[in-house]
Amino acid sequence: MSDQSEFSYKMTGSSYTANDNDEVTISSEWEGTATGFGAVFGTLKATMALTDANAANGPCTFVGTAAPDDGSLVLGIGEGTWERPAGEHKWTMTLTMKLSNGDRIKGQGVSDSATRTWTGTFGPA
Repeated sequence: MSDQSEFSYKMTGSSYTANDNDEVTISSEWEGTATGFGAVFGTLKATMALTDANAANGPCTFVGTAAPDDGSLVLGIGEGTWERPAGEHKWTMTLTMKLSNGDRIKGQGVSDSATRTWTGTFGPA
């Protein structure tokens, strides 16, 4: 894998749950491609307080699988943060992923609600 690779995902659905602490978890489903990983499918989750719907940042996770051209499967678990400028419907996410093949990667990308896309770059962590 080169030092800088790209990913491009499209949102295919979302769901929302609440807990007893008045926190809302947003789960969004994504699919697309990533350099060196082929097709990628995963779930992005972010939780925020009901009273803080316009928060500027917070934690997020991404869990998914990739299907490289060699016929293998690669699972990944990622943790990171999101940031959203006031008045915009775009989120910048930075995540570090642990992969089932032993690699660790770090990526950053922007999710755009209007286009339902999430694009960015990643490389070795």
